[in-house]
Amino acid sequence: MAGRQQQRLPLTREHVQALLSENWEQDIKGIMLLSLCAGMRLKDAANLKWADISGGFISYTPEKTKRTSGVRVQVPLLPALSETLEELPRTSEYVLPRLADKYARSAHLLSKSLVKTLQSITGKAVQDPTGRGKVARSAYGFHSLRHTFCTEAARAGVAPKLLAAMAGDNITTLEHFFVK
Repeated sequence: MAGRQQQRLPLTREHVQALLSENWEQDIKGIMLLSLCAGMRLKDAANLKWADISGGFISYTPEKTKRTSGVRVQVPLLPALSETLEELPRTSEYVLPRLADKYARSAHLLSKSLVKTLQSITGKAVQDPTGRGKVARSAYGFHSLRHTFCTEAARAGVAPKLLAAMAGDNITTLEHFFVK
């Protein structure tokens, strides 16, 4: 992946308003809000368990850092996310059992379907400027929701050390990728 990774842009306020006003299926809205309101990566959001939600917080160990630091991340539940989670049935240990299963079967296909959903708000990918018939990747993807969370938290004055702890990243990574 070195050199091939494309940095995602945070959503604009208009995109966020459009996303929040859409009438998504419950679990699609849930996974979008887990990333937008808690900064979760796709794997962590899809595999979140009810046991990780307690006392107004989501507390989990990000998959990306389990083998290195293993530090648990704790993020407060924002009202929009809390309301959406309260509406979800508790028929499984997973918060989003259908999406957890879909992720286990094919993370790429789940990601692709979520990106299509996001592109309905942010606009379709554009034609590659080389004119060779290829479609360029959109600057917006599922990870844009995480970028939006980190960027807006920083703009709201969340201290870099606290934001790094909530995002499960270090301050250097946050400054390089998320906070502009």
